[in-house]
Amino acid sequence: MENVPDILELRDLRVLLSGQRRLLRRPVLPVRAVGGVSLSVRQGEILGLVGESGCGKTTLGRAVLGLQRESGGEIRLNGKLVSGLPPKRADRAQRHPLRASRRRGRARPVVEHRPHA
Repeated sequence: MENVPDILELRDLRVLLSGQRRLLRRPVLPVRAVGGVSLSVRQGEILGLVGESGCGKTTLGRAVLGLQRESGGEIRLNGKLVSGLPPKRADRAQRHPLRASRRRGRARPVVEHRPHA
């Protein structure tokens, strides 16, 4: 499996959920939801995220799917850098390879959240 390319690669991915400025009260500081995640998934591999409630599994999945902006690090799909793109361009770049893989009958990424399973 040495020559199989990575279809997904994350390098030091970080996501901060923004704080709030509030009138006449202390500001709410940003929260580090995902801190420094690196991984790669090759064609034919299956990835499962397991962890405690509130550890950032859903936020990581949302960032990979382009539904949540990353604060730092890199997201690459099929070798193409898609992190840091404006939301609409990132959405197009991230969805295009997934559509093509579905047409060819390959498995597609799934984010599933079932805390009581």
